[in-house]
Amino acid sequence: MVRHSVVLLCTLLICGCASLEEHPPLATNQVADLKDQDSDGVINARDNCPNTPLGSVVDNDGCPTQSEQDKIQDLHVLFEHDKSVVREEYLAGIEKTAKFMQSHIDLTLVLEGHASQVGTQEHNQALSQRRAAAVKDIMVRQHGIVASRVIIKPLAASNPAIEGHNEQADAVNRRVVGSLAATSSELVKKWTIYSVEQGF
Repeated sequence: MVRHSVVLLCTLLICGCASLEEHPPLATNQVADLKDQDSDGVINARDNCPNTPLGSVVDNDGCPTQSEQDKIQDLHVLFEHDKSVVREEYLAGIEKTAKFMQSHIDLTLVLEGHASQVGTQEHNQALSQRRAAAVKDIMVRQHGIVASRVIIKPLAASNPAIEGHNEQADAVNRRVVGSLAATSSELVKKWTIYSVEQGF
């Protein structure tokens, strides 16, 4: 009887050890993948936007819905005549867009540079390039946005917002238009940088 009890006990111990070997603990990286770092309801392993602001409405990939993306306001930055320097008063708006991109790593920014219809094609092409580059420089140097996420398209005076050559038209046409887009190239939000003084 004692022998049978000992045999039964050994059998149970062996089975128990085998059971433990069949179910090893989860690896550290697996545990991390199952967590929800930004508390948006989507686990880290499936979250394409891992730093979504708390309280944001997100889709199945953990990225803000269109209503959340629309919270970014248009930017209007005024330039001096024939200049491409972004004035200090508009830096806060650019910073807001940069922070949004930092929180949504799937987004890229396309900067279309424009000029008024004053001046030669060559001059306006170079000027629209410099204006778009000035905005990109702020995004990259001051806010750490990866340069490859900001694309420049200088368009000179080929696509005016308002036709004609007068003070109002020139003010609106001297601009940089930025389009935020997801990797799928779906447009997220546009914002515009204007210059208003007479001239280019």
